[in-house]
Amino acid sequence: KTNSSEGKVFINICHSPSIPPPADVTEEELLQMLEEDQAGFRIPMSLGEPHAELDAKGQGCTAYDVAVNSDFYRRMQNSDFLRELVITIAREGLEDKYNLQLNPAEHPLGAASSDPGAGGPVHARPRES
Repeated sequence: KTNSSEGKVFINICHSPSIPPPADVTEEELLQMLEEDQAGFRIPMSLGEPHAELDAKGQGCTAYDVAVNSDFYRRMQNSDFLRELVITIAREGLEDKYNLQLNPAEHPLGAASSDPGAGGPVHARPRES
């Protein structure tokens, strides 16, 4: 969850078996790839359209659904590292796709929940060209 000049923004991470899984590498291998700045690892995901939601206080907000492979999602649930990586990649993808600027400092890592606000707010504003 974050905020923007347009208000509070939620990124809902969900899953689908129709999305292909990423390559099967260990967290150690993945960390080494990231440290060496290798761009060979990809996490296939679907970045959904913005839609209106209500937060826990009944205030209007914008939500984006981001779907990953179901098996990978289950693996992610047991790994803070993978969850944080997916959230970071999803945030960057949404920024690029929708010309947003999300505030990563306001992203608290939260547990999976049906509440759009369970992960904490993310603040966004349109990018200035």
